[in-house]
Amino acid sequence: NYPFIDLYYTLMDDKNDVTYDGIHLKDWSQRVAAEITMKSLGLDKKYTPELEPLKKAIVDKNKIWFNYWRPGNWAFLNGDRTEQAFSRHWKDGSKRIFPEEIKSFTPILEEAERKIEKLQEELADGKPLTVAKNDSIANNTIINDDHTIEEEMASFKLHKDYNIELYASEALGIVDPCTMRWDEKGRLWVLCIPTYPQPLPGRKANDKLIVLEDKNKDGKADVSTVFADNLDIPLGFELGNNGVYLGEQTRLLFLRDTTNDLKSDTTETLFSGFGTHDSHQTINSFTWSPGGELFFAQGLSIHSSVETPWGVKNAHRGALWRYRPRAHQLDNILDESTASDNPWGMTFGDWGEYFTKSNDTGIYFSTPALILSQHKALIPEIGATQIKSGIVTIPRSSHLPEDIRNDILVAGYYNNKVERLKLADYGAGYKATLIEPLLYSTGKNFRPVDIKTGPDGAIYILDWYNPVIGHYQASLRDPQRDKTHGRIWRITAKNRPLVKPVDFDNQSILSLLNTLSSDEYHVKYQARRIIAAKSVKEVLPAVDTWIKNLSPSDKKYEHNLMEALAVYET
Repeated sequence: NYPFIDLYYTLMDDKNDVTYDGIHLKDWSQRVAAEITMKSLGLDKKYTPELEPLKKAIVDKNKIWFNYWRPGNWAFLNGDRTEQAFSRHWKDGSKRIFPEEIKSFTPILEEAERKIEKLQEELADGKPLTVAKNDSIANNTIINDDHTIEEEMASFKLHKDYNIELYASEALGIVDPCTMRWDEKGRLWVLCIPTYPQPLPGRKANDKLIVLEDKNKDGKADVSTVFADNLDIPLGFELGNNGVYLGEQTRLLFLRDTTNDLKSDTTETLFSGFGTHDSHQTINSFTWSPGGELFFAQGLSIHSSVETPWGVKNAHRGALWRYRPRAHQLDNILDESTASDNPWGMTFGDWGEYFTKSNDTGIYFSTPALILSQHKALIPEIGATQIKSGIVTIPRSSHLPEDIRNDILVAGYYNNKVERLKLADYGAGYKATLIEPLLYSTGKNFRPVDIKTGPDGAIYILDWYNPVIGHYQASLRDPQRDKTHGRIWRITAKNRPLVKPVDFDNQSILSLLNTLSSDEYHVKYQARRIIAAKSVKEVLPAVDTWIKNLSPSDKKYEHNLMEALAVYET
């Protein structure tokens, strides 16, 4: 006889916060809401720990159902890309294997339902779900055998002023790496996605976020730690606020190590509703702005509708997102008309200039588009590579020769190059002119997908190392899709000293603010992250003191004021 069940006022009486963002219930409050609902319906049921196996079985079944009903790469299954090679057999292009593969989920779903029914009776089982046999799925037996480090090294053509060496490889678990980030302790975090481009039906995705350390300081990683596993084709992450922001297809997650053992202990879903129509265009390219905003991108086949405390935020096709952690505010700031139709990479200049990269050829100065408008103008290219390319960076380090420090480096995954463009003022904006590449390979497996300047000032290149590149150009089960290799290369300048890494441990806020004057962009980036994680009460008085101590005669005076303003913005 209840016309409705009143959860609002019942939960509002609780002394604890019932939501984590104002609209979404926490785990414990969901249990309370369920008990209130059950009681209102005349069912006296309460949560007990014995129900956890049943809950897990239901969650597992729901994931299987999602992968069946709304799988990643939906655009190639039922959308506008069904004619592409991706959904077809690698030997017989007339045969579509993707729809047949999805049908393999039917018996798996049926078994998952049976498991739930059995657990309802017994509350115990533990048997793994059976993997459905599908003869159309390749075993990913690699056809080419051009794999050795020495062979790849021999294929490199490097600018004469530099040396190159291996920093890490598959020997440390670096397999199908897609992006990397440095932390303030000099550790390199690498996201590896061998599940890409599509999970096999009945098999659990097990992509990993790995942390590399160079313990003996010889320029080569020697320790590898898995921070998080069982991930499902995440394409991007960034460190911040004492945790990891990670984009995993439909969700933006926040992972935290609460026991200080370099292992993820808690996972929080910050937002969900990001599109999965194409698994190489889901949310990616996470980067902090100088003002403490987390920017990231989505590609042209992605359609997102994300519920936030500030309203539903929609982004259809190529778009750039901005997240403000303190306000838990997410906005779609640029769409395909202002961000290129397929953004896939971004970086910031010394004065906060915002540069974005198309997954095609174009590079854009996107700062003017950050002013939200109902009448958006197309942002023109400031430069371009000759063929498809990805991530961009500006290698600002005193270890490197001056002639490269203001250049744009581009991960030329499609033509096996690290492209280089000269950046120069042009009117009220910039232009970028393509010049000789920093590095290229005569072998087809070298696939640079990320570029970062390390704490020592060297340039680090993340190498996907794969004979198959692109996404829709090859079958999703092409056996040449390499699932066993990955490399990280370290480029140093000849006859120039490396940068001495900064020890950020136990630095005061005032000391951290002083590092914002550094010429080393890596140092400034880390200092900004650390400052952003601290409380307003700690930071703002220190900023006021820092500003008072600045000298107007210092050539960096105005830039330091800009950095102070960015801290206030954070």
